[in-house]
Amino acid sequence: MKAAPTPDDVRKQLDEILSSKWFKSSRQRSAFLAYLIDQTLQGNTGFNQYAIGVEALGKGENFDPATDNAVRKVASETRLKL
Repeated sequence: MKAAPTPDDVRKQLDEILSSKWFKSSRQRSAFLAYLIDQTLQGNTGFNQYAIGVEALGKGENFDPATDNAVRKVASETRLKL
């Protein structure tokens, strides 16, 4: 049975992904993925669109995920590129 990756292993892989052309060309995709990975490594897995929009994408405190689909769009693009 293979051991689970360490946080350092995960961060190293994240750095490789973020240096790819698919992520270097998009600050939003990079910020989105890095935010999710960092939060997960800290034990926070209760993501919500508002927090991602404000904290990762810099949308500001008036961000309303009900009327702005930025988080859903970036999530979809990120899945596609991964």
